[in-house]
Amino acid sequence: MGDSLAPAAPWAAHYCRLLEPDPKAVLARLPDEAAIRVIGAGMLLGICGSSHPVLPALASLGREYATKSLSADLRMQALIFPAAYWSWTGDLRKARIADTDASAIALHATSPAPLIYWLLVHAQLCWLTGEESKAFEAVSRSEALALQSGVIVLNTMLGVHRVYAALGAGDLAQADRVLHDLESDTAVEEEARWIYVRNMRAGFYLLSGDFERARDLLTQCIADLDASGVLFQAATCRIELGQVLMLEGRHADARAHLDLALQFARVMPTDLLAFHALMASAYAWLAEAKDTAHGLALLSEALAIGKRREYRNCHPWWIPKVMSFLFSRALDAGIEPDYVRRFIRHRKLTPDAADVPGWPWPVRVYTLGAFRVLQDGDLQHAGRKAPRRVLALLQAIIALGANGAHSVSRERLTEALWPDAEGDAARDAFEIALHRLRKLLHGDNAIRLEGGLVTLDPRHVWVDTQAFEQFAEEIQRVPGASAAGQAAFTHTVEKALTLYAGHFLADQIEQPWALPARERLRSKFERLIEHAGAHWERTHALAQATHLYQRAIELDPLAEAVYRHLMRAHAKAGRSAEALATYRRCRHMLSVVLGITPAPETEALRDSLVA
Repeated sequence: MGDSLAPAAPWAAHYCRLLEPDPKAVLARLPDEAAIRVIGAGMLLGICGSSHPVLPALASLGREYATKSLSADLRMQALIFPAAYWSWTGDLRKARIADTDASAIALHATSPAPLIYWLLVHAQLCWLTGEESKAFEAVSRSEALALQSGVIVLNTMLGVHRVYAALGAGDLAQADRVLHDLESDTAVEEEARWIYVRNMRAGFYLLSGDFERARDLLTQCIADLDASGVLFQAATCRIELGQVLMLEGRHADARAHLDLALQFARVMPTDLLAFHALMASAYAWLAEAKDTAHGLALLSEALAIGKRREYRNCHPWWIPKVMSFLFSRALDAGIEPDYVRRFIRHRKLTPDAADVPGWPWPVRVYTLGAFRVLQDGDLQHAGRKAPRRVLALLQAIIALGANGAHSVSRERLTEALWPDAEGDAARDAFEIALHRLRKLLHGDNAIRLEGGLVTLDPRHVWVDTQAFEQFAEEIQRVPGASAAGQAAFTHTVEKALTLYAGHFLADQIEQPWALPARERLRSKFERLIEHAGAHWERTHALAQATHLYQRAIELDPLAEAVYRHLMRAHAKAGRSAEALATYRRCRHMLSVVLGITPAPETEALRDSLVA
């Protein structure tokens, strides 16, 4: 790896002994400039992962010295260690206070080195709080300052922080470019910081899906860091390796590394690493589904820390699909729901399932049965206050979107809604309606217009038809024979039935453009009923099948095929009288409403029952 911190262990022990038992009294005997240098030396202890009680005392003293009547450069130096230490331990409230103080002092500081170092610490705090754009800005400022002043000692770490921010933002192309530059610089290989470059490359491989190369690099990084005494970074790499292994499906191996990282986090102590390790461990348990109760317990412990600290990110590597999975389970289990929803909104996450209870979609649109639009949980007036054409545009986007994707061309929408308008008149009418619809939905985020396609953004808008269609597709898969498989199947059927509260836009004035969507959804609903009912009949769960058919008939009293399914289910259960009563109800509904007689198949089934 290059230089090792292992020889620094005797120095660190001597450093702590000199400061005991009262660091403040010791520093008071030194000139202020010397005292600030002593405080700054605490950075080495933090990197080594020390749990010595002198560290929090030094952090507090650093902020205290920053309030003295000293030069701006000295006060800036005094704040660097407190901001870094509180970031490492996960006390982001204190870290932000120190960072805010430093940003005010920076207006008057003149020495480039402490300014560059503070900007690095500031960038670290920004990506810890999920503010990658601010992290990029801080790194850019520090790079410009380093170039202007000729201070190049921190150039490697500037590149590493830019990569970290890029990976957090999902910008793999930028991360790869910066890493290539760092890897091409032969001088970097001679520095102890080379290991951080390899660590960032491992993160790039992980997020690119190249798990094997990520795993190999991280294994070597951990060995080098352990040998060098850089224990904090070694624990971080163990969490990263755990992330790789859990994404490979090697959950037991992942938990072994995550447990070691968690042990370190509890000893240092650092809530930040504990939160990261616990979240990854919860995923490794829940994704494997071997001990769901234990996985939820770990998730509960992690989110309790996150709520207390108000974390808005989860590193070492931000993996949206993992966080969506965990937050979906948390909301379903009622674990810290308010905090989870704040986190979701901050990171603009989309759920991993069609309809997660409590997921904070800014907009929810109901079209199955009564048409409703909810904004942050509140019902938006869909009548007098909302122009008819504005709501019709929203309905048409949903109706005409291919396969429930809710993405449709502008031309198709104008033809459907303004068939008599020509040229610019139709386009102008569309633009006005789109503007008003965005205003109704409180912003442009809900609806995108790109390349002539109008799309409802799934990160901001939940639509019941899309959720229903996803559940309907899940139900077509044959459930496993286990009790858990049967329970999951029943749960999915129940969710689909709850969503299908009526036929598409049943309470609206019938429009030609809505009919294909209505028939498609009605057909999916009927296939769902047929498939689920047949499954329960095959498995002799006749009570469930009967209840399913009865619910379907309540929803659609003219669904003759469902009457036949219900008649057969009653007959299999030995309830001939109920089967014949079902036939009579079917015949009555068809004759009264449609003026027709039952189909031959229905009559034949009735005859077989009488015989």
